[in-house]
Amino acid sequence: MQLINAFERNSVKVLVGFCSSEVLLWRAAGASACASGKFFNLRRFTRQRFEEASAEGGGQLPYWFEENLLAFLRQNDLTRVLRHGLLSPASLNNPFGQEILSNLDESQKTTTKPKPWLKTSWRQFLYWFADVEGRLARGEVTAEDLLNTADANWSKLDKVKALMLERENNGSWIRSWLNALHEYKG
Repeated sequence: MQLINAFERNSVKVLVGFCSSEVLLWRAAGASACASGKFFNLRRFTRQRFEEASAEGGGQLPYWFEENLLAFLRQNDLTRVLRHGLLSPASLNNPFGQEILSNLDESQKTTTKPKPWLKTSWRQFLYWFADVEGRLARGEVTAEDLLNTADANWSKLDKVKALMLERENNGSWIRSWLNALHEYKG
């Protein structure tokens, strides 16, 4: 964060590429722009990344990115978080998020399996990334606001014993990021 800020203070524009939810830290440090790199990383730009897994198994799993937790969620975890009312307005207003939720909702009303949503999950994340990068740049939200909200929501999930399927998906990085932000601000 200090390096980014030093460049920007000296009129050297910084574009941080290939980042994910840590976009909020780079914007807080003063980066001119951030990019996910998801579409233009040619090594990773394969059709399989935007298609559903084959019947043989393997491949990638769909993940929902949730701003209120600053975390990627598998389908079961998404349902759990939704049940506790912890989806952010950004997620609920994301058109690709709406498509995923509509599909999951329809499958719960019937006995049909939900439609695969791998390609939609990539679009849901990229839409969020562009949206949050813009909101941070315009000052509509701050990194500290987002981190404090995520920290509070992870505490709520802890209190109701809503454990994520992936053991490491527990919000432990939020406190580290808050510390980094506070130490950076000094």
